[in-house]
Amino acid sequence: MRRKIDEQLAWWKGSPRRTPLVRQRKIRNAKDGSKIAGQLLEQVKLDPQLLNAKTRNLSGGQIQRVAIARALSCRPKLILLDEPVSALDVLVQEKVIDLLNTLKRQLQLTYVFVSHDIGVIQNIADRIAVIHQGRIVELGPTGQVLTNPSSKYTRQLIDSIPGKRNETL
Repeated sequence: MRRKIDEQLAWWKGSPRRTPLVRQRKIRNAKDGSKIAGQLLEQVKLDPQLLNAKTRNLSGGQIQRVAIARALSCRPKLILLDEPVSALDVLVQEKVIDLLNTLKRQLQLTYVFVSHDIGVIQNIADRIAVIHQGRIVELGPTGQVLTNPSSKYTRQLIDSIPGKRNETL
């Protein structure tokens, strides 16, 4: 993307298109939008000075945090996250998952978190739905589903984790 972070979050100068922040919070000018956008960046543990940065100059973890800030801009109760950490290295994944868990507690958010990584799921989900061929084959509390799966497919998924074969998590 060529746009600066403040243009993605707050106010896209010269464009009739308005961001979620402008629509939801009824921001009337760029100064107010940039102020709130800076607060959103702080909320996701980014320096507000990044408002003037272009996305192409950010790391993968920073880009994910900007995406989270954008999602938070309209004050949601539910956020859909589709493989939000799959392209990140393990250390950055951990930081983003910690941030998501903190935001979940602080803002009382609900996530629909799509992932193929059971390790990531263990660290974010209270409940799991296992989907196979477009159908939910198992649904329940994370610990129960991962330690005592009732579905053959779920058992196969767990058994396919390197180092976890024939063990419980």
